[in-house]
Amino acid sequence: MVEPRYQPILNADIPKVELRRLSKENGECSIAPLDDGYIRIISGEFNNHKGPALTFTDVNLWDIALLKKEMDFEFEIAAGHNLLVFVRRGGVTVQGENLKLADVAIMNKEGTLLTLQATEDDTSVLILSGEPINEPIAAHGPFVMNTEDELQQAFMDYRFGQNGF
Repeated sequence: MVEPRYQPILNADIPKVELRRLSKENGECSIAPLDDGYIRIISGEFNNHKGPALTFTDVNLWDIALLKKEMDFEFEIAAGHNLLVFVRRGGVTVQGENLKLADVAIMNKEGTLLTLQATEDDTSVLILSGEPINEPIAAHGPFVMNTEDELQQAFMDYRFGQNGF
């Protein structure tokens, strides 16, 4: 129940950062060149780089490009975060499971490391992770609130032009 806001975020505002490649031989991580892949940090943090989007809770939204297949990349996820992996283009292996275009993996709050491997060149993946807020959800149409009463108030505010004014 806060004032609405708009965040104009331009492509130039989004940091583009190198990924950490996991060596299959010795299990150690190294920084991969941008030609192998990169991460665009829209919100949250990755390797001490912060995205421009402002959020009310701890949320990461990362746009990841895995440009060469069969390379393992490692991502640190905050302990206790819910995690979602969405394949925008290509295919990826997530923790041993193969995902293809438009597939989604919803991960639990256990662990802090995520390993991805592209199964196709030029793969694109969205990673969303966030701190669970454990609040009730009431949704109808474009509105998502916590209770039915809040939903009804949102519809009344909309009907009378009071949303965001």
